[in-house]
Amino acid sequence: MLKGTCPNCELEIFIYEEIIECESCGLVMRVTRWDPLELELLNEGSAEVATHDKVKKIQWNSVHRNIAIVKLKAPFLSWLKAIQHPDANMTVEDLDQYSSALLIPDFGLYEDSRAYIYSHYQAIFENELESWGQDEADFPKQRDLKMFEEWFDIEIYTTVLDTVDGEIMKGDGSDLDDEW
Repeated sequence: MLKGTCPNCELEIFIYEEIIECESCGLVMRVTRWDPLELELLNEGSAEVATHDKVKKIQWNSVHRNIAIVKLKAPFLSWLKAIQHPDANMTVEDLDQYSSALLIPDFGLYEDSRAYIYSHYQAIFENELESWGQDEADFPKQRDLKMFEEWFDIEIYTTVLDTVDGEIMKGDGSDLDDEW
């Protein structure tokens, strides 16, 4: 355990994990280097320092859409291994980090959202295959609804909140590298 000083209130703080919060002022920091100790302020620049006890009310806007999360399953990984994809050495558990989130119409009923996904399953299937940068010649030839259900789990969420100020930027994804 290391000792440090809060840069906001100058209280002595004990550092025993990567993310820490000053007990006095609530400043949240991340350890970016242990030796010598360097801290990054995570809630720097906010009008008020957010704490667990005193949280400034934030207005989040509802987005009138639902979200469908497309999760890859074991048969998808088997396909990656069969085509000798460079990432084929991962485990089934690793697949969760490669889920896709689709904004879909704001249906009143869960069944309508599921029906929408099923009516677009071919496009979703192809998008997931293409996202791994493979040649279409490597794609499975017979992609039907049964195969879609075997290769992907679909989770539907009906409450979507926008936690970021400003307009939502749209693009084909190729422009994301410039943003980061």
